[in-house]
Amino acid sequence: VTDGLLDKCKPIAGTPDGCIAAIEEYRDAGCTHVMLELWGDKRHDQIRMFGEKVLPSFR
Repeated sequence: VTDGLLDKCKPIAGTPDGCIAAIEEYRDAGCTHVMLELWGDKRHDQIRMFGEKVLPSFR
């Protein structure tokens, strides 16, 4: 990964549809992996929502 590419990186946050759109942008740019980092008190709920609403778009 080049420094130029890292400079263009942005966090992905928001609604499931917004997260899907952001991940699709990365995929279209050639990204093949993303890292999931969760914040806040309801991490288990976030994991469940990500798995149910976002991940199916990329299987």
